[in-house]
Amino acid sequence: MLCFLGQSDSVAQLVASIFARCYGDSPVPTIPEIQKTLPARLDPHFLNNKEMSDVTFLVEGKVFYAHKVLLVTASTR
Repeated sequence: MLCFLGQSDSVAQLVASIFARCYGDSPVPTIPEIQKTLPARLDPHFLNNKEMSDVTFLVEGKVFYAHKVLLVTASTR
């Protein structure tokens, strides 16, 4: 039986009924918890600054300076 804190039994029964119609006798798949991460604040002094960088990119003849930490923070991997 599903339990919802602060909700009535009729709501829990309705949700259970919806899941039963969607999944039948099959177990309901686990729903992964979404981890909310706060976006990193980028100090303008660290953006494209030769003195404050530890990574350099050369793109179409132009040099761009970056930080490994900022690149990792911005990456989806």
